[in-house]
Amino acid sequence: MAPNIVKLFAGFCMLYFGSEFLVRGGVNIALSLRIKKLIIGLTLCAFGTSSPEFVVSFLAGLNKSYDVCIGNVVGSNISNIFLVLGIAAIIRPIKIDNQLLKIDFPVFLITVGFFVAICFSGEITRITGSMMLVFLLLYLLLLMKNGREEEIGDSAVSGIKKRKTAWDSAVAVTGLAVLIAGGDFTVRGAVGIADAFNISKLFIGLTVVAIGTSLPELFASSVASYRRHGDISIGNVLGSNIFNICFVLGVVSLFFPLSVPKDVIRFDNWCLLAGSLFVGLIAYKKRKIGRREGIFLLLLYVIFIFCIYVRASG
Repeated sequence: MAPNIVKLFAGFCMLYFGSEFLVRGGVNIALSLRIKKLIIGLTLCAFGTSSPEFVVSFLAGLNKSYDVCIGNVVGSNISNIFLVLGIAAIIRPIKIDNQLLKIDFPVFLITVGFFVAICFSGEITRITGSMMLVFLLLYLLLLMKNGREEEIGDSAVSGIKKRKTAWDSAVAVTGLAVLIAGGDFTVRGAVGIADAFNISKLFIGLTVVAIGTSLPELFASSVASYRRHGDISIGNVLGSNIFNICFVLGVVSLFFPLSVPKDVIRFDNWCLLAGSLFVGLIAYKKRKIGRREGIFLLLLYVIFIFCIYVRASG
């Protein structure tokens, strides 16, 4: 038990410092290249913080632990919406960029809706996995097309040019590497502790593993929100959820067609869909996610954890 606790603590520390480096490097790269910080959040930060989900899900697929694989992605996405976005909004209200409303929120909602729909078939096949990857590629191409920053003035750019882009890239990559390692340490420690209590694989995937692999998103979004980079914070959550479904499950299903647990279809997917629609509704109606909404999201997450705990106990 003690080694697992040490791994958990070490993972937390690595996640914090990794998120600091990733956010700082990402923001400076965005400014120096005249790229919107939102794009950095939707791509670099999102892909980097989704790496633990990919590693865990792929290893779970190799071990034929499909419940952990599916539960990890679904639980992580639910954690991102309710836990990560809730805490980030409580730290500082998040303003919604116009691009989010025109492009990224629709893509996010379509991705979640498609995932929930295909789960009713009971399996994620190689064909559906390929469709997810093609959809992700088209989305990334659209981001590249709309990624140039037109609102940054020459004074801001000239000031940031004093920094070397290579150095900022090294800082971001270092942060990304530390985040991934921290996620691995955290998950290993948490799973080791959870296994001692003989908890079901799906429950572990939806809670311990999901929260563990969501910690990079949590730390990255919280740090970004604290430093008044709300566009990176919300972009990280939306982008990470899109990557989790399209990239993680898309790639894993190419190697191992995934059977979807019935409990995911009956309950967990509906929580994911409801949370996604709620956040989308708030974004379109208020153009921001305030502290009140953040507290409500956290409350919903506590209720979700309690419900699956009761289900696992029964």
